Amino acid sequence: MDKWIYNSEILNTQGRAGIYMCVKGEAQLLINGKLFLFERGFISAISPLLHIQILSRSNDCEFLIVTEKVEHVFPTGRKFMDIILEMRRYNDVVFRADEEFIRFVTRRCQRIDEKRTVLEHSTDEREKRLYASMVYLLVQELAVEVLALAHSRAKVKPVEVDKNTAIAFQFICSVNMNPTHNRSVAFYAEEAGLSVGHFTRIVKGCTQKTPTEWIIFFTITMAKNLLENSKMSIKEIASELHFPEQFTFRKYFKQHAGVSPKQYRQLQGELERLEKAVNQ
Repeated sequence: MDKWIYNSEILNTQGRAGIYMCVKGEAQLLINGKLFLFERGFISAISPLLHIQILSRSNDCEFLIVTEKVEHVFPTGRKFMDIILEMRRYNDVVFRADEEFIRFVTRRCQRIDEKRTVLEHSTDEREKRLYASMVYLLVQELAVEVLALAHSRAKVKPVEVDKNTAIAFQFICSVNMNPTHNRSVAFYAEEAGLSVGHFTRIVKGCTQKTPTEWIIFFTITMAKNLLENSKMSIKEIASELHFPEQFTFRKYFKQHAGVSPKQYRQLQGELERLEKAVNQ
């Protein structure tokens, strides 16, 4: 059985702040276009300025993830962003925590989860406000601890990669930025200065997926996000994703998602209503 699971996942960091820490196993992450091999104790801050993408993970890989809206984590958000921006400038975006810090983060995550559970099930508005404040304070303290770790210079350097791996990861970064404009493998092959066949072999060999599979993955991921989190019409989404017409988008989405865009949006709406009913 293959040790690695190749299924790219993008963390939603828009308007969020927090931490991302590996507690078990290994994972290959692209952070702001640089490849990092995460293992136990490797930790990254989460902010709108950091693009984090999991390329693959071992079968036993586990992460602790804590996020909140930036304004909840850091009321003085500008100062926080300045620190993250400074970290980016020097590529200090990944750090290694010792066992004591890992235990601290684990305990803090458990406390945050406990408070959030009470918050989710409470029907008393005053109690909900109190527990929301407790969650924000706990996440704030955790984020400050991570920043303190960052400034202790426990830096992890990006992984040195060979030429073919660099080509594959550059493609993944590029297709992630361009799925609405370019869904042609030829475009990315030309960008890499390679023939389509050679380019396809390199990407497949390094990531276990063909360029076409990656392009489909990012396009469908973006489409699902717009269907779930926006009020745009399906026609507007088709235009946003640069499909020539709504029919073409509908056919593409149904082929790769198994249902039509309209059915997908309806299903997500029904799931959301069920979740709210269960939590009441």
